[in-house]
Amino acid sequence: MHAESASAGIPLDEAKVEARLREALRRPGDNCLLVAMRGDTVAGLLLGVCVAYFFSQARLAHDLILYVAPEYRGGRAAVELIRAFRAWSLDRGAAEFCIAPSTGVRPAQTERLMERLGLRRAGSIFKERLP
Repeated sequence: MHAESASAGIPLDEAKVEARLREALRRPGDNCLLVAMRGDTVAGLLLGVCVAYFFSQARLAHDLILYVAPEYRGGRAAVELIRAFRAWSLDRGAAEFCIAPSTGVRPAQTERLMERLGLRRAGSIFKERLP
């Protein structure tokens, strides 16, 4: 997952990832951890949060990661995860929900999927690797 992303050059701290996932399971109120299974195999996952906007008490649900394993891309896993996250966001009283892909993996296909699911582009992400 990390190796194919635009952040591949940033060191991966597996203990930190595991701790964040455990935190999401311990505190489900504002944390959403969804897993798409195909039999005994994890096809994909979504980790999201619901927090107040910095300018308002209204709440925004946004993903921290949405990942689908390469062999399940183009299937239903991403659709199921995003729809479940939207439902979770509504249950938390979010005013908006946001999926913000920043990995650089299959951007054209990702954009088409988001649009098919009713999401609209709201900006862009610009990155620069610093020394």
